[in-house]
This record gives sequence, C-alpha cells and structure tokens, in this order.
Amino acid sequence: MKMHKEDFNAGSPYSSWLKEELLGEVYNSSMGFKSRGLAEKYGYHADEETESVIMGIQKIDDLPEILKKIAEDIIRMELDENY
Repeated sequence: MKMHKEDFNAGSPYSSWLKEELLGEVYNSSMGFKSRGLAEKYGYHADEETESVIMGIQKIDDLPEILKKIAEDIIRMELDENY
C-alpha cells in the first residue's frame, strides 16, 4: 500500500503511531521505546520542547526539518519503503 503525507494527519491511526515512534527515536529508548539510531544519524538531540513539538503536530510538514527526515525514514523502514 502506498502511503501519503495525508495518511499521517492528526486524527488518523497512523498519526498517533508516528508520534510514538518519533518519541522513541529522539529519546533513544530511554522511555522504553524502540530506537533505530535515526536521531544519531541526523545528529538530533532532544530538548525539553521536543515532546511538545512532536505531540502538537497536525501533519508531517509541521515538524522541524530534521524531525521530518526522521519521521520519513521511520515510515520507509516500517510501512512503505517507497514513501
């Protein structure tokens, strides 16, 4: 199944899933989430605002560029390699 940006808009099941996956990446398993090493790959370091930013997005394009790259990699790895 081909995934589209709209599949991750707020309110969709994939939106909640992606937010949890992003939290796992940026907090590097410290909260019990799975990490794929993407935060390290892009040199991203979470700060006190990171969780609020991730949880507050309405669509992927709302993310800061580096978090958007991490999100897109997660989608490619887990759901659609052609995303």
